[in-house]
Amino acid sequence: MHDRATLRRLDEDLWLGPYPDPDPTVAPSAHRRVTALAVLPDGSALLAADRTGHLRMWSLPDRRLLWSRDDVPAAWLAVSPDGRHLATFGFTPSDTLPDGGAASARLVLWDLATRSPVFTDDFADRALGATPPKPRTIAFSPDSATVAVSSYEDVLRVYDVAQRRRLFARSIHASALAFTPEGTRLLGATPGLRRISVWNAQTGESLEAAWAPRLGESSRMRFTDDGRWLLITHDRSLTVLDGRTLRVAVADVPLPNDGTNDAFALAPSTDGHMLVGTQTALVDLDLDPQRWKEASCRLAGRALTTQEWDRYLPEDRYDPACR
Repeated sequence: MHDRATLRRLDEDLWLGPYPDPDPTVAPSAHRRVTALAVLPDGSALLAADRTGHLRMWSLPDRRLLWSRDDVPAAWLAVSPDGRHLATFGFTPSDTLPDGGAASARLVLWDLATRSPVFTDDFADRALGATPPKPRTIAFSPDSATVAVSSYEDVLRVYDVAQRRRLFARSIHASALAFTPEGTRLLGATPGLRRISVWNAQTGESLEAAWAPRLGESSRMRFTDDGRWLLITHDRSLTVLDGRTLRVAVADVPLPNDGTNDAFALAPSTDGHMLVGTQTALVDLDLDPQRWKEASCRLAGRALTTQEWDRYLPEDRYDPACR
């Protein structure tokens, strides 16, 4: 855990265990890896899970254990913005390797007041004998009325939370999902095409598409709370799009990571900055585009070349802040 104001690491850890000792799996370190993490919108509790079934909920800031289960495999989890529901998307591995093929896969929607499941959707098509798809990501709409999930086998499903039913399903490759701030549209990142697809969030109708550079299988998308920006991570960098037009504002900003950015969280501050958390880094990002240009001069010690400008600020007219 880290102090939000200083980014200083606190001498305190929370554990998902207990784990078997000795560990019988092929890769013990992967077996114990935290794969899903979320904080309740009011900051009162932290939820964490792993692929092998450990699900824990602690109160904040006293770190008291509130809820514990050992039968909820979760590659992904998300808490609804109103704090009422938890969605877990997990699979049971077909062998002893946590990242191996799936023997079963399911989405579970939980009522956080009662901490009980209220809806389950099984992703195994037993009629066709198909292999269950492995989970990729989960996203709630800002009004908490809708939740969307995607898998590695090109399965996208969207659900009505209150009515506990599926709204629609699409066969599409989407490595990341995000609802627009008003909740009427759903965005999906398609890595091979470097494209963001946009659908009607209720019907699944295709609406438009936007270009985004460097989209990859580990890319993640988040809108800022005010909806002004859409942030997308790449393996070791970050791209920022205008949240309204989906035009690129700044592209491929390097992040000081030791690994790929396959975890992603945002926290706003009062001074126009954004705290970006990835798998191995916490970065304080200034969200003023003009200051990005000024920073480029300071870091490079010169004006950006036209080639550099096209890479980092591809939608802007060439206008370096320093001469």
